[in-house]
Amino acid sequence: MKKLIITWLFCVSLLPFVRSQEVEYHDGSYYKNGMLYTGLFIEKYNDEKVKSEREIKNGKEDGIVKFYYPSGVMQEQRAY
Repeated sequence: MKKLIITWLFCVSLLPFVRSQEVEYHDGSYYKNGMLYTGLFIEKYNDEKVKSEREIKNGKEDGIVKFYYPSGVMQEQRAY
């Protein structure tokens, strides 16, 4: 029981760090932890279905960007 409580407390203490790792978009660029982001950015609808997938390099869209309808069907694809 003691190990379970310690594990639970450890996991709860990590929650603020998980939230701080979210990718943010402002001033025309994507950032993660205050630095320009490189990687895949996935935007979701409220029901957790994918709304868009964007390839990001140094904070800017670079590569393929896909947009999806709420049904999950691809709406549009763009290349940057």
